[in-house]
Amino acid sequence: MFPYDQENIVAIATPPGIGALAVVRLSGKDLKPLYKDFTHKQPKNRFALFARIYHPINNNILDEAVVTYFESPGSYTG
Repeated sequence: MFPYDQENIVAIATPPGIGALAVVRLSGKDLKPLYKDFTHKQPKNRFALFARIYHPINNNILDEAVVTYFESPGSYTG
């Protein structure tokens, strides 16, 4: 990885369309606050969690997803 390419990644990892679940990947530095805002859980590195996804401002439930947290520098991209 190039030293100037240090941006975080938060991305849907499932194809578009109708499916049984959505997979969201969070990778990079300092994503714990974002993870907590969206899941109301503490992140566990390299652990896939089935969780409710909350709106970060009004706390309404948006959806349910499998969220996997990859802490930098031990991730593929970080």
